[in-house]
Amino acid sequence: MTKIAGTFVDQEAPEARTSQPEQTGYHNHANRLYAVLSAVNRTIIRKLGRDELLPEICRILVEVGEFRLARVGIPDALARSGRTPWP
Repeated sequence: MTKIAGTFVDQEAPEARTSQPEQTGYHNHANRLYAVLSAVNRTIIRKLGRDELLPEICRILVEVGEFRLARVGIPDALARSGRTPWP
């Protein structure tokens, strides 16, 4: 701890305060999210229509990101809930 302007400041890195398993879990999660983002970006560039794009993004989220479920909702002015699930 260092005192700066009358306040004690902890200069220890946040990683030093967490256990090894917590760090590993955080890094695995961050790596999966980065892989999802990368795969989705590649898919956006490759796919032309919404009918191809949205199912592919859901597949990437489930398979690469290890999400349990992925679903797309499209705003609909006529629907009561304001969202219509995409088929």
